[in-house]
Amino acid sequence: KAKNTTRMVTAYKKVRSIIEELWENNPIKPLVMGPACTGTSEFKQLLETLGPFIDIATYHKYHGSGKDSSIVKRARKPEFYTHPISNGGQSKWVENYMSNNLVRAQLWIGEGAMLYNSGRHGVTNAFIGSLWFANLLGSLPKSNPLPHSVYCRQAL
Repeated sequence: KAKNTTRMVTAYKKVRSIIEELWENNPIKPLVMGPACTGTSEFKQLLETLGPFIDIATYHKYHGSGKDSSIVKRARKPEFYTHPISNGGQSKWVENYMSNNLVRAQLWIGEGAMLYNSGRHGVTNAFIGSLWFANLLGSLPKSNPLPHSVYCRQAL
């Protein structure tokens, strides 16, 4: 959790100024990424303050709980495979915020998986989990209003 936003903003601002100074005449510069949050309110607060200093906005996304016993049945239904961002929640808010305020930044899911709490036997350790992941990789670059450039899976 981000406890001291002011300190983080100061650090990101300093990193941005160092990059601009060291790579002043170079069209290729290192990219700054962050804040890699999990909660919507924390991510919103950090994006609003860090936005001018980042090139890549990252967040964590899990699509359900491994402790949810109904996931075994739901994962076998076609509607489970709809684009995970269209289901709303944090990722939809992130896309909307980015498209309205941080047009220059790329959007990455810096950590994600089908289910948190170590997954679910019969789903995340089965072929059906691979179908979900393949669908995700195909749909994220086409997401609206802002496509995702990268998805980092927590574990394979």
